[in-house]
Amino acid sequence: LYSIIIITSISAILVIYHTSTVQEVDKMITYQKDAKIQFKKIRQEIRQIDKLYGEVRDKVEKLHSLTYPNQENMLFARGGNEARDSESITDLPVEIFILNRLIHDMDIANKPLEKLKVYLQKRQKLLDNTPVGYPVQGSILNPYGFIRDASTLKAKFNQGVDFVASPGSAVKATAPGIIQHIARNIDGTWIVEIQHHFGYRSRYSGLDRVIVNEDEKIARGEALGYLSNMQREPVLHYEIIIGVQAQNPAPYLGLLERE
Repeated sequence: LYSIIIITSISAILVIYHTSTVQEVDKMITYQKDAKIQFKKIRQEIRQIDKLYGEVRDKVEKLHSLTYPNQENMLFARGGNEARDSESITDLPVEIFILNRLIHDMDIANKPLEKLKVYLQKRQKLLDNTPVGYPVQGSILNPYGFIRDASTLKAKFNQGVDFVASPGSAVKATAPGIIQHIARNIDGTWIVEIQHHFGYRSRYSGLDRVIVNEDEKIARGEALGYLSNMQREPVLHYEIIIGVQAQNPAPYLGLLERE
C-alpha cells in the first residue's frame, strides 16, 4: 500500500513538473517569436535610420564643402567601415555594421560641425549688424550707378538708391547702430547717418521730419523720421558705405523680407 502511495505521489509530482516545464517551454517559444518580431522591427528601423542619415550626411557634406571650399578631402572620406569587408565577420548582422558606421561618421563630423556652428554664429552676428532690407516702403526710382539727372538731363553717378514712397512714409534704420550725423540738405530736407558695426554706415537723405538725435542708439527697423506729406511722391536717397567707399545697396535689399 505504501509503495502504491509513493509511486502515485511521485507520478503526480512528475506530471506537475512536466506540465510546468511544458508551460515554461511554451512561454519561451512565445517570447522567442515576440523577440524575432521585435528584432525584425528594430532591423527595419535601423535601415530606415541609415537611409535618413544618408540624406542628412549629404546635406552636412554640402554645408562643409561650402564652408571650407579649399579642403580637397570630403568630410566623411576618412576610413571605411563597410558593412561586410572581412570574411571572418560575415556571420554578424549587417545592422551592427550600419550602427558602427553611424557612430564612426558622427565621431568624424563632430569637430567640423562645431567649427561650422561657430562660423554660422559669426555669420549671423555679421548679418545682424549689416544694413539689409528696404529703408522705406516704396519702389526704386533710380538704381546705383550712372543715371540721367532729371533737371539737367546730364549723366551723373548715383552713389545709392533712390526710393519713391507714399507721402508721410516712415524711414527706418536698416541695421542697429548709433546716430552719427544729422544735417540739413540744400533743399531743406534732412540727412541722417548711422554708424554700424564692422565698418558699415548707412545714409538716409530726403527726410521731411527727423525723430532721432545724434549719438542715440537705434535698432534695426526703428523709425528715423518721415518723408514729406506735401509732396505727391517724396523721394528717399539711401546709401550704404564701408569705410569711405559707397557700395551698391541692391544686393543688401533682398537679404530681408521687404516690409
